[in-house]
Amino acid sequence: MIETATPLYIDLLLYAMYALVLLAIGFTAWSMVRSMRRQGPDNSRSNRIPARRIGVLILALLAASLGLTYLLSDTRTLIINGKPFDDRFWLRVSDMLINTSAILIVVAAVAILIGYSGIVRKLKR
Repeated sequence: MIETATPLYIDLLLYAMYALVLLAIGFTAWSMVRSMRRQGPDNSRSNRIPARRIGVLILALLAASLGLTYLLSDTRTLIINGKPFDDRFWLRVSDMLINTSAILIVVAAVAILIGYSGIVRKLKR
């Protein structure tokens, strides 16, 4: 016979994971706000690198990629462990996170290659 009730420790583990994720998001937001306040509006360059502009571009890329990948995500029913899963919201969220991660990894790799090659320094001369 298949038991359908989840044990108490699984529920506690799930709630602990939710709390940790929310805590991590809160600390990330607090750290970003604190960093921007410390930097100040007139100190936008660090060692001739436009740090504020880079930070704003990264935040804009993250927000745009999260929104775009959420809108373009697939909502077809998945078969997981032999059972259909058709919750459209969670299908979109999981697809959004996977695709956004892939986009940001590719963008980071391209940025590293551009920085390592020195193309930007050669173009400024």
